[in-house]
Amino acid sequence: EIPDNVKESLEIHPVKWMDEVLQVALECMPEPRISSTEGVAEEGKSDASVEGGRTSPSTSINPH
Repeated sequence: EIPDNVKESLEIHPVKWMDEVLQVALECMPEPRISSTEGVAEEGKSDASVEGGRTSPSTSINPH
């Protein structure tokens, strides 16, 4: 049971997607973090890495 004084101050916002929850819950939407090495190629390396004779695009994971 939820006390009546608590229920009186509740604002219910039905949402379908998580981004809608963030828009309601947060004061402002977060900006993606940009790592200091993003967009900067390391010396002597190309944009693709070679592994097992195949080339694949280099990827990086940036925590949020």
